[in-house]
Formats: sequence, C-alpha cells, structure tokens
Amino acid sequence: MSKSHTCFYCNKVFARNWNLTQHLSIHTGERPHTCNVCSKSFRRAHALKNHLMLHTGERPFQCNVCGKGFISGADLTVHVRIHTGERPYSCEKCGKAFKKRSQLSDHSYVHEDRQFRCDSCGRGWKILRNLKAHVKKCNSSKARHECSVCEKSFRRKGRLEVHRRKHSGIKPHQCVVCDKTFRRARRLKAHLISEHCRFEEASAWK
Repeated sequence: MSKSHTCFYCNKVFARNWNLTQHLSIHTGERPHTCNVCSKSFRRAHALKNHLMLHTGERPFQCNVCGKGFISGADLTVHVRIHTGERPYSCEKCGKAFKKRSQLSDHSYVHEDRQFRCDSCGRGWKILRNLKAHVKKCNSSKARHECSVCEKSFRRKGRLEVHRRKHSGIKPHQCVVCDKTFRRARRLKAHLISEHCRFEEASAWK
C-alpha cells in the first residue's frame, strides 16, 4: 500500500514526499535556487536553469517557421500558434477561443454571476464595497465615456479604450523575449524587468 503525503497548510495530498517538499515552498515562500548574475531566486532548480538562459542568450527551442528561438518548449508551443492560428482554449459558455489559457481566464469573468448590481447601469459585482465605489462614479456627470458592452463609465477616453480590451481580448503590448502580451504598457514594463531582467527595453515603456 503506497503512502500519501499531506500538506498541513492546505491538506493537498501527494504520492511522493519529494512532491510535497516542492509544494511546501508555495506556502513558506522559500526560494533556495538563486541566480549568480542578478540574485533573483526561484523555488525550483529548473526555473533557475531557464532563467540563466536570459543572461547567456541561449535559445534551444527554435520555431521551424520563422526561426525565432525560445528558452522553453512551452514558450515555443504558444508562439507557433501565431503561425497556425490554433486557439485550443475555448470558453464553455460562449465558445470564444483563445491561444493561451491565461487569455481564457481573463475572459471568463464576463460570465460570472454577480450578486450586487448597480441600479443605474445594471453592472454587477461580487463584493459590495466594489459596487459602492462604482455608484459614486456612475452617478458622476464627469464620467462621460461609457463602455457599450458593460456600461461602465470613465472620465477619460483613454481609460475606456484600455477597458474595452477586457471584452475584446486584445493585448497590444507584446514582450520581445517570450511573446507574452499585455493590455497595459506598465504591465509589460514590469514583466520585462521581473521575468527577463531587460531594464533597457523596459525603460522605453512609460
């Protein structure tokens, strides 16, 4: 009979003690594997190995279509979908398809049930305090720019344009290293610094 190993933080069960040890770092925050170039730390050794390629410039996984190289096979798989048009992640409720699981996750909130609703515009929230904050803006005459999908209003047209990307799924800001996309430029800037240590490229984004 095989033993099971249970996490005393969340009660998740693992077949091997090694898997439990790896999992525990999520709760403890322990990151024992440190980069000797930039001092960034990681929970797992393979994550550090992939990170070091950012410093060496090594890209062992290459696209057969355009020749672009990637650090991991997973990054290459996502990239190839740009050429094939494949969208393997579909919304169960409306059928809309996406290239990345994260894009589907961002989209799914559109279908969530919301208990607290604004009497003026009908938009809903799960948390009451979020509704109260919205009501102040909704009733303000200064909020002139309104989303045609959810009727959320904004004081500035630029804010409305960024908000619309939540509904369309459009993420116009793309990372030059891994092709990950973002709705906001500041998110891309933070990504370039924290994930790739690309300070020069990040400085180009305000």
